[in-house]
Amino acid sequence: TIWVCHFKSMSEGRERTMAIRRAEAHAVRRLVERKFGARVETADWMIVGDLNDYRDKIRLERTADGRLAGRFERAEATGLDPLHADHFATDLVERLDPSERWTHFYPEERELSPLDHMFVSPALAKANHRARPTVVRAGLPYRVPAERMVPPQPIERYPRVGFDRPKASDHCPLAVSLRLSGEVAR
Repeated sequence: TIWVCHFKSMSEGRERTMAIRRAEAHAVRRLVERKFGARVETADWMIVGDLNDYRDKIRLERTADGRLAGRFERAEATGLDPLHADHFATDLVERLDPSERWTHFYPEERELSPLDHMFVSPALAKANHRARPTVVRAGLPYRVPAERMVPPQPIERYPRVGFDRPKASDHCPLAVSLRLSGEVAR
């Protein structure tokens, strides 16, 4: 079972909107628990989508030679905490190196953040202990400065992508292949 979600954006400020995302995460968690009951840990399920919050981010800063270097920052609280609590789910995005996790560039603050997530059940996490998602960045506009970072992260972009528009999205999609754990849905 897959829950595809789009949580409240941070456009009005992260702290100001965090309670809404936390309520959304609680609601989705309750739906999972209601559907699977005592089998919540052994069933195959995922919560995926643009969840618009992060536990870590990279703040870009200029080096002496004018290039961009990233400074890793960890958040104390997020709207996604209900999904992380009590080992309820594993976010496959967190299996990536912190420098690879980002799915969104916020130009005003020069931040790279993993706003898109793939939470899987304990059974799916165990059955796929080596699974790591792929972040597809080819649709990002050229205003995302990946090639100028230290170290450079060259992006082969889709044809016709522009500096700001056209673009596929301001978020990067995620892809992963998983093996089912063997639990049969009822």
